[in-house]
Amino acid sequence: MNYRPLLLLVVLIVVLGIATHAQQLGALAAYQYIVELSRLGVNTTPLVNELNNAISLEDSGQVSNASIILSNLVSKAQSLIPSARFWYMVGIVFKVITIAVVVALIAVLYVKRRELIGSVWLRVRGSNRVRGGGPGRSRTSSSMRRWLRWPYPS
Repeated sequence: MNYRPLLLLVVLIVVLGIATHAQQLGALAAYQYIVELSRLGVNTTPLVNELNNAISLEDSGQVSNASIILSNLVSKAQSLIPSARFWYMVGIVFKVITIAVVVALIAVLYVKRRELIGSVWLRVRGSNRVRGGGPGRSRTSSSMRRWLRWPYPS
C-alpha cells in the first residue's frame, strides 16, 4: 500500500490548518487593537472597513491579500495607540480641572453670598447710594409709604 499520497494529504491539511489558524489570530489581533482604539475615543470606522475587507477576502480564498491587509491594519493600529492614550489622558485631566474649577466657584459663591447679594441689591435698588432723608424727612420713598401702613400720620 502506498502511503505517499495519504501523507501528502495530511501534511497539506496541517499546513492549511496552521495558515488558517494564523490568519484568524491576525484578524483577532487587529480586532483587539480596533476595540482598544475605540475605547480610547478614536474614530475606528476606516479600520473596521479594512478589517471587513480582509475578512471578505479571506472568505473568498484570497488569503495572501487578506494577510497583507491585516498586517498593515495591525501596524497602523499599533502606531495610533500611543497618541490615542495621550489624548485620552489629556481629556481626563481637562475634565478633572473643569470639575475642580466649578467646585471652587461654587465654594467662593457660597462663602461670599452675603456680600454679593448685598452689592447686587445696592446696584439694582439705589445705584450704590442711600436715598436722602435727613432731620424730619423719611428715607422711605412715597410709593413705599403707601404699602407700609403707618399708624402715624405723615
